[in-house]
Amino acid sequence: MLTQELQQLGLNEKEAKVYLSALEFGPTTVAKLAQKSGIKRTSIYEFLPDMLTRGIVIATVSGKRTLYSGISPRELNVLIDKQHKVLEQLTPELLLLTKQSPQKPKIRFYEGGEGLKYVFNDTLNQPDGSKVLFIGSWAETFYVVPQAFVDQYIVKRKRHNINVRSIVPYDKYATEGKKKDKAELRETIIVPENKLPIKTKINIYANKIAILSFGDEKISLIIESQQIADTLKAIFNLLWDNLKEHKQEQN
Repeated sequence: MLTQELQQLGLNEKEAKVYLSALEFGPTTVAKLAQKSGIKRTSIYEFLPDMLTRGIVIATVSGKRTLYSGISPRELNVLIDKQHKVLEQLTPELLLLTKQSPQKPKIRFYEGGEGLKYVFNDTLNQPDGSKVLFIGSWAETFYVVPQAFVDQYIVKRKRHNINVRSIVPYDKYATEGKKKDKAELRETIIVPENKLPIKTKINIYANKIAILSFGDEKISLIIESQQIADTLKAIFNLLWDNLKEHKQEQN
């Protein structure tokens, strides 16, 4: 599990295993790192210099032997900060290389569970205090994405004060979720299940539309177009207002 998490920080699988071994047993020799990590010693020698350069492991000399240990987990934050600074420096130049016509929407396509998570998290890539307009079934999410991921997403969204308006079909997830609306910065309108029999989710935010299919397909896409986003926002808001008015009349 730790190996997978470290890979999200930019280490590959072999580097992650060696780092964990060096952290647990270091200072230690390459031979022992190989024994603990299950990676061949010759293979470790190939990528160990890069890990030293990046500061992930530290080398010390003891007599005629060179010993290796992993940096403190707290120091990994320093490495991440360095990566952020490098990215900030590169961003202006990278943007100059990007050739996009303002008239042509940008479409990105993703597959599998990890792709769904990425698209889900993309709603956080907007200014604090923004809004997400959501329509679809909550139930489908939990068939593919772990509850822990959803909980973490909500924490991040709240941290950025990003509010959500949701139109969802009636089911146990909708009724339970609506009870948490205030705590999770959300407004929810529940409609009869037969009125919204869909297995996809649509998120409308900033200048983007994210469409996620949590059924057998497990595919998702992001359409980046201000014009299309504005159109769907207008349609959503019209539907929202009509449903609100209908609910008030019933009460």
